[in-house]
Amino acid sequence: MKKIAVLLPGIIRNYSHLEFIPQLRDQGKLDGFEFYFFGYCYDFLGSGRHHWHFNREYANKKTLDLDLINSYPLSKLKITNTIIEKDADGFDGRILSQWDGVKQSFLLCEEFTNETSINFDLIMRCRWDVSINYDRLKRVLKDSLIDNKLKVVKYKTITDQGFIGDVNQMKILCKFVDNYYDVLSVDHFVNLQAKHRSFVSDILRKNPRARDPRNAHNLRFEPQSESMLTYFVDNNFKPSHKTILRHRHKWWELRRD
Repeated sequence: MKKIAVLLPGIIRNYSHLEFIPQLRDQGKLDGFEFYFFGYCYDFLGSGRHHWHFNREYANKKTLDLDLINSYPLSKLKITNTIIEKDADGFDGRILSQWDGVKQSFLLCEEFTNETSINFDLIMRCRWDVSINYDRLKRVLKDSLIDNKLKVVKYKTITDQGFIGDVNQMKILCKFVDNYYDVLSVDHFVNLQAKHRSFVSDILRKNPRARDPRNAHNLRFEPQSESMLTYFVDNNFKPSHKTILRHRHKWWELRRD
């Protein structure tokens, strides 16, 4: 059996979304995959209607049903009440928080290996709110085991929603948050931030009540997370060490209900 670690950082927004966890485990057994799940989440149930506005989501929070969460086959689970509302410069903290969660879930995986001596063939970054296309995922996993390359999906930029690699590759990528401010200091991103602030200021000056459903005016630029990740992957993984998958090869769909 090939052992696959599944990292689940982020906010749980709907308990029904978690059904993919036992489903994926059962499907994998038929193909020689043994899935282990590592969850890191806040201590409240979020709301999909407010996912672009963390302050609204937090204001509408409900207490998390820990007994229900623990009824799922998770290898490790860590609940946190530490909230990153703003980054070091006062911008919306949801990007920084997202990547801190990826790192924390990876650290749970490392702890598990140290405690059990179970070593993983592959690690995949996932989310609590996904619907898995198992046939696509199975192909990506099999290819990864053969060519030993990091697998990332790209639209215009590399998406931050899912990627797969071996332990060493994922250790680099999942600790991207440690390089967060270093990446932002690169001239390209300094210029992007200046352009974005000018753009936002001009819009708000003309119309202080302008609609901003994605809460973009509180970000440094758009798409912030994906652009930074693209830069990081390009500068830390040689072309021979990665495979860029196109949108049609994406193995998940986000669920907003």
